[in-house]
Amino acid sequence: MTLVAMMEDRYLMEIGKEQIYGTQIYGGNVTDKKTGKKSRKYIVWPIKNPGKVNALRKSIGYKQSVEDYALELDVAYKVYNLVQVKEMFDKLK
Repeated sequence: MTLVAMMEDRYLMEIGKEQIYGTQIYGGNVTDKKTGKKSRKYIVWPIKNPGKVNALRKSIGYKQSVEDYALELDVAYKVYNLVQVKEMFDKLK
């Protein structure tokens, strides 16, 4: 079941929608608006219902919370919405 969830999240991310299970990390270029400096940033792609995602993950067999999953991948978990992500990443503008 977890592989299906991962594939569903990947598809939703690829079409620009919120993921459901919090399995997808996105990395892209960002430009600091003040300095113009470019850097690379990684986030957990926006989740449709972040307040309930950990219960949902557990119900389908994931052992880790989305926060622990992100930390394992060296990404600090923060809740973002799609508008924030589009404003943050150069490629999505």
